[in-house]
Amino acid sequence: QVRSLDGRIFDGAVEGTLAVAADGGANLAGDIAVKRMNVSRFSAALGYPGQFEGELNGTLKFSGASGDWSGVLAAASGNGEVTIARGVLGGFDLVEAVRRTSRTPVRGGSTRYEQLVGKLKLTPQSIRFQDLALTAGVLRAGGALEVTRDRQVGGRLDVEMRGSASVVRMPVSISGPLREP
Repeated sequence: QVRSLDGRIFDGAVEGTLAVAADGGANLAGDIAVKRMNVSRFSAALGYPGQFEGELNGTLKFSGASGDWSGVLAAASGNGEVTIARGVLGGFDLVEAVRRTSRTPVRGGSTRYEQLVGKLKLTPQSIRFQDLALTAGVLRAGGALEVTRDRQVGGRLDVEMRGSASVVRMPVSISGPLREP
């Protein structure tokens, strides 16, 4: 058991605890906090260079059990919270999705934002982002997204754009491969 974990990765800090056991299989449990992690460097390490940016802060309490160590991370589940400041969602142009009056899908683009907060639910099948709240100047969005193990994204955001004389509200569905939703 690791009583105290304090590491540096992707320009940020990771702190927490980690319990490892090998009685009849592989067991892993932990509670970690991430502070000031560079999202651009982290997403590049996951195979998405240049697609996401920002500064990540968050917590995650997780556990996983498998017959051997090679499957313990794939079997992990947990809950946490995430905040990303001064970020970019590459492949998601929420402003264009609201402006477009037809049902033609919007592909490509990006959304710059001041802050994105939400809850995180990790399962063996996917990572779910729930109770999302994104703020980007006159744009506000809230909803949920899910990224599956095979890197497909799906979800819905309720987007609101405030102008000087009007407010436009639009539900936006997001689906497709994470690289090009």
